[in-house]
Amino acid sequence: IDISTLDALVDALEAATKDDDVRCIVLAGNGRAFCSGADHAEMVPRSPKDWEAIVDRYLRPIRAIVNMDKPVIARCHGDVIGGGFGIALSCDFRIAAEGSRYCAPFVKIGLAGCDMSAGYFLPRLIGLGRATDLMMTGRFVAATEAKEIGLVTQLVPSDALDDAVAKLARQMSSGAAIAIAATKRALRRSLELSME
Repeated sequence: IDISTLDALVDALEAATKDDDVRCIVLAGNGRAFCSGADHAEMVPRSPKDWEAIVDRYLRPIRAIVNMDKPVIARCHGDVIGGGFGIALSCDFRIAAEGSRYCAPFVKIGLAGCDMSAGYFLPRLIGLGRATDLMMTGRFVAATEAKEIGLVTQLVPSDALDDAVAKLARQMSSGAAIAIAATKRALRRSLELSME
C-alpha cells in the first residue's frame, strides 16, 4: 500500500458508501496476495509529527470500513500481512482461501505491533492471549489455524474462493439493508459500551 493506493482505496470506499445501489463491498487483492502491507520505500526518516500524520492517513480506510453501514467482505488469498492484515481485520467478514497466510510482522521491523488497527481488532476477534502471541512474535498463521482461532470467517479451497465470496455478497445485498446497517452499528458500539 503506497500513499496513492491508500488514497484511491479511501475514495472508492467513500463512493461506495454514498451509492445507494451498492449494498455490499468486497475488498480483494490483485495478484499473488490480498495485501502485503505498506510500501517500504515510503518508510523514510520523518519527524514524529510527520509520522503522526502518515499513521493517521493509513487509518482512513479502516475508519471508512468501520463507519459505513454496509457490510464489507475481505477476499483473502495469498499473504495478508501488515497493513493488509489490519484492513482485513477491520472488515465484517474474512473469506479465506486455503494456502492464505496472516501476519502482523511489525515487531520484526521495529514498529509497534498495533499498526493499521491490528492491535484494536485482533484481541477482539481471537482473544488477548492469541493476539499477544501473533503480535509479539510476528509469526505467520496458516489458513487452517486462522479458521480454528476465529481469525477468518470461512475457509474454502482456492478454486472456490470467488464463489464463496459472491454467495455471501449476494446474501448481504439481498438482505434488509436497514436491519444490516443497524446490526453493524450495534455490534461495533458494543465493543466499547457496557450492556446498559
